[in-house]
Amino acid sequence: FWAGAGDLRMLPPAYKPRRCRPALVPVLIAPLLLALVAFNAFTVASARARQPHEQPRRQHEPAVPARSMPATRSPPAVQMPAPAAPAPAPAAPVPAAQSGPPPPPAERIHIGVSTDDKQDAALVALINSTLTHNPGADIAFHVLAPQQAHGRLSHLDELFPAATFTLATLAPSEAKIRSRLRALRGREACDGCGGSEDADRSPDDESEYQRWAVAYLPILFPRQRRLLWLHTDALVQADLTPLWRTPLAGKPVAAVEDCSRPLEGLVNQSLLVQLAAPSQAPSGCSIDLGVLVVDLRQWQALDVSARVDYWATIHARTPDAIGRIFAQPLDPRAALSTAVRGAYVRLAPRWNVFGLGRRAYTPPERDYWVAEWRRAGLADPFGGAPSPVRALAAPRGGEGDGRILHFSGGDKPWAGNGSGALCPSPTSRTGLSSCA
Repeated sequence: FWAGAGDLRMLPPAYKPRRCRPALVPVLIAPLLLALVAFNAFTVASARARQPHEQPRRQHEPAVPARSMPATRSPPAVQMPAPAAPAPAPAAPVPAAQSGPPPPPAERIHIGVSTDDKQDAALVALINSTLTHNPGADIAFHVLAPQQAHGRLSHLDELFPAATFTLATLAPSEAKIRSRLRALRGREACDGCGGSEDADRSPDDESEYQRWAVAYLPILFPRQRRLLWLHTDALVQADLTPLWRTPLAGKPVAAVEDCSRPLEGLVNQSLLVQLAAPSQAPSGCSIDLGVLVVDLRQWQALDVSARVDYWATIHARTPDAIGRIFAQPLDPRAALSTAVRGAYVRLAPRWNVFGLGRRAYTPPERDYWVAEWRRAGLADPFGGAPSPVRALAAPRGGEGDGRILHFSGGDKPWAGNGSGALCPSPTSRTGLSSCA
C-alpha cells in the first residue's frame, strides 16, 4: 500500500503518517468486494424475472412441433362439373394519350348590327345564316335598334337559343348623329338637289340614322375590345373564326376595298387643293362598310370618330359658291374612308362580296370592271352595252368562294323581290358568266 509513497523522510515532520499493520488492509477491502458481488447477482436476477419464461434448448436439438387435434372426418364432397368459361371479350383499344395541352375554350365572337323598324326579315336572315355556318360557336349579337322595335326583337333568344343577344339604342350618340344628318341634308338641299329623294326625306329618317352608327362604335359599345360589324343585308356562308382573328397590327379597322368607287369620285379633289390642303386630298380605293373588323380601343385611341365629324363639318360649312366636298354626303362611306385612309387592313374580297342585288352598274363602275376583266384576260359580260346588265360571279373554289354575301342592291333574297341572277361585284379571282 505504501510502496509508491516514495521516501517518507522527504515529507515535513508534521505530515508523517502513522504506520499501520499490513494485515488490516484485506480486512477492510473484503466487505466491499462481497457487497459488489451481491449487487451484481441481484441485477441479473431482476432482468431474468422480467423476461418470459422459456425452456432452455440445446444447441443441436431440433424443435418438436406441437401436436394438433385429430380432425373429424367429413363426408366426401360431390364433384360437380365446372361450367364452361365464357369466351373472353375482345380487349377495348386503349386510346392514345393526347400530347400537348388541352385545347383552349372557344372564344366569343361579338357581332354588331344596326337595324330599323323595316329590316326584321333581313336581321333574322343574317342571324340564321351566321349560326348555320358556325355550329357550336360562341356568338353574341349586339343589335342597335329603335326603342319601339325592342319588343319584337326581344324574342330573338327564343328563335335562336344557340346565341346571346343584347339590345341597345343609339342614345349615347343620338343628338350628335341627328344634328349631323340635319346639317348634311340641309347642305345637300342648298346645293340644288332638286328632285333628289334625299331632300324629300324626313330629317329623322331612321334608316340613315342607323347607317351612321358605324362612325361611333366605341361610344355605342364601350365594354367591347373587338367587334365584327355586319350590315343587315349580308348573309354569312362560312366560319367566321378566321375573320374574327384577323391581325390588325395596330390599325383600327379591317375592310374590303372597293376600287370601283375610288375616293377621287367621292371627294372633290380640286376643291381641297383650292383650300390650300393638297396633302389632305384623299385618293385611292374606298372601303365598303358592309363587313368590318374593328379594334374599338385603337379606334378610340386614334379618335377616328372625331375625324369623321371633322370632314362632315367641313362639308356642311363650305359656302355654296365654292361647292361641296362629298358627292354623296348622306353616305358615311366617303367621310369614314377619308378618316381611315392608310390606316386599315385590307381583307380578302371573299369576306365581302358586295354589290349583290344590283341591276346595273354606274358608268365609272362599268369602266373599272371592264379594265379589270381585260387585264385578267376575261370576256366582257356587258358585251359593250351602254347600259350594263347584271353579271353573275361563278366561284371556282379557294380564293373565289364568297364567305359573306352582301346584297347591297335593291333585290333582297329574303324579301322575295328578286328575279333571275343577281349582280355581284366581280373580281379577277372569280370566273364570270353573263346573265339576262
